[in-house]
Amino acid sequence: MKKYRVLTVITVILVIAALTSISFFGVYKKKEFKTVNIVPDYILGMDLSGYITLNLDVDTSVKDTKIYDKDGNLVESPDSDTDYSEENGYTKVDDMVNSADVLNEQSYEKSKAILIDRLNKTGVKQYNIREDKETGRISIDIPDDNNLNQVITTLAQVGKIEVQDNDTKEVLLDNKDISKASAVYGTSKDGTSTNVYLRLKMDKDGAKKLEDMSKKYLGQATTGDDGSTSTTNKIRIMYDNIYGDSTDKPFLTTYFGEANTDGNLDVYIGNGTTSQEINGYMNKAQSYAIAINTGKLPVAYTPSAMDLNSTITTKTIMNFIYGLIAVLAILNIFLIIKFKLKGIYSVILQVGYIAGLLLIVRVTNVPIAIEGIFGIIIAALINYVFMYMVLRNILKQDINKIKTIRNTIFKLTMMLIPIYVIAVIFSFITIVNISSLGMTLMWGIVLFYIYNFIFTNLLLGSREMEA
Repeated sequence: MKKYRVLTVITVILVIAALTSISFFGVYKKKEFKTVNIVPDYILGMDLSGYITLNLDVDTSVKDTKIYDKDGNLVESPDSDTDYSEENGYTKVDDMVNSADVLNEQSYEKSKAILIDRLNKTGVKQYNIREDKETGRISIDIPDDNNLNQVITTLAQVGKIEVQDNDTKEVLLDNKDISKASAVYGTSKDGTSTNVYLRLKMDKDGAKKLEDMSKKYLGQATTGDDGSTSTTNKIRIMYDNIYGDSTDKPFLTTYFGEANTDGNLDVYIGNGTTSQEINGYMNKAQSYAIAINTGKLPVAYTPSAMDLNSTITTKTIMNFIYGLIAVLAILNIFLIIKFKLKGIYSVILQVGYIAGLLLIVRVTNVPIAIEGIFGIIIAALINYVFMYMVLRNILKQDINKIKTIRNTIFKLTMMLIPIYVIAVIFSFITIVNISSLGMTLMWGIVLFYIYNFIFTNLLLGSREMEA
């Protein structure tokens, strides 16, 4: 019986050690060209990580300037020798990037809705977005984290894509023909590198257009009088072509090697041999895909100066953590002094409980605001009080220890019903700071029962355990 008890204790401690290791250090594996921690990172609230305020101002630049003669006819090909002044009867009209008919509250509201969709699809859990209905400026507070550059790049795009005839500039396909965009990759023909593509999946009508277009624009080699060869029937792919041909360059100029019958147009983004290169191209392709999938912005914006804000400094956070560790150490030393071996077991159990709670918070993507940290602290204190009550009751009366543990859980539950109610209510509130408190408390409560019914029963509930 004693050997069984020793084996049980060793097994429980090893399981807790493994849980703690996974929670604090993670689990790493090779995934898509790099070694990654498969345990998700903590999602820190903006009050902890700091945040960037990105200002998107309505683009007021001129796309092109058109010249009309005195009869109102457009001058198709202005030359440098002619004086196109008003004195000579000419009129110059600026063609703006944003025409006057889109500079209205309805367009600004639609742009805001699309930007919110993009924020959600890029995985931004926390953000504040504000719109100036008069100027059209949209200000967005987003966390200053590793995903920041990707988010800003995605938000700043108009998301306009066109497939054109390379010579006539006729639009052959555009956004309305695309049902879905995605980032894909594949090994190059020589097998030494990886190609990254933006895959444009066409809808039913778009797929028919693509098939017809691929037959028309098949690459055909022609030989010139000088013996040189060239390929005719080319298309060009334009992305965010908002400044006109004089400024914007084709995203890609190409032709079809064979008829396209699957309805997918793969747009080449780049080629890499290292994980860093490939990930860079994949991020770019994913940014394009999100912008296209969420819809074309009715208004073009230019990102202006970004402001870095932080409500709490790193030094303050670290001082708080050090102080908290010191308090926990004192409390647990007290348990060891008072309850000896049982106190050591209780400390091990508490470390495992905190590690388990932190792991759940990471896996379930609970945003950690300041209030969320207090939720974790409250849950840890509840577990500490429970451990103290169990050890005290076991010390007082030499009865069935498992029954003592269960009675203590029931008694503590009755005392903490108001906290449980608050945790449930706060969990469903959309304000991040409040929901962070509610969710951390809620997971702490759920884990409290599961963890203690299993591990505490096994480690402290045996009759053979001697003080």
